[in-house]
Amino acid sequence: MSELEQEYNEIVILPMGDETSKKARDLRLRFVKTRTATDEIRVKAKAYYLAGGRFVDAWGNAQKFAAIGKEEKLEAIEKHFENIEKERKEKLHTERCELLRDYVSDTSLYNLREMTDEVFTKLLADSKIAFQAIKDAEVTAEKERVEREAEALAEQARIREENKKLQEEAAERDAKVAEAVAAQKKAEADLK
Repeated sequence: MSELEQEYNEIVILPMGDETSKKARDLRLRFVKTRTATDEIRVKAKAYYLAGGRFVDAWGNAQKFAAIGKEEKLEAIEKHFENIEKERKEKLHTERCELLRDYVSDTSLYNLREMTDEVFTKLLADSKIAFQAIKDAEVTAEKERVEREAEALAEQARIREENKKLQEEAAERDAKVAEAVAAQKKAEADLK
């Protein structure tokens, strides 16, 4: 390649002409031949290493395939009691959520999986008491509202009755006054 480089450097400084064109063509074809020969060597050399890489990958995949199933089985054995405990806690959580559902709006506030039975029993009892206290307060508030409403209606009826009585008394007074005025006018007319 260094010989070709030397010839290249000589040709590029020559003046343009038929002889220079012929030399340029010959040198170019020798460059092409060298490049393609080098490429063939590169491909062959690379093929050897690619085959080696593929072999190593295949060997690694075989080892991996052989180990994965066994690893999973061994992990299942290793974590057998751990998984049983997880299932027990999940079942306990579901049962406790069901028991609290009517009394607590958001059970996620409590770590029901890890809570001892004693603590959960106390939580359930307290939740029932709090729930009943809220219900009792609602019933009491409703009773008080109904009583206030009934008192307001009774007061309105009493006021209407009193207004009616006052209107009757006023009408009676007006009638007596009108009667007295009429009697006085009649008496005055009789005097005349």
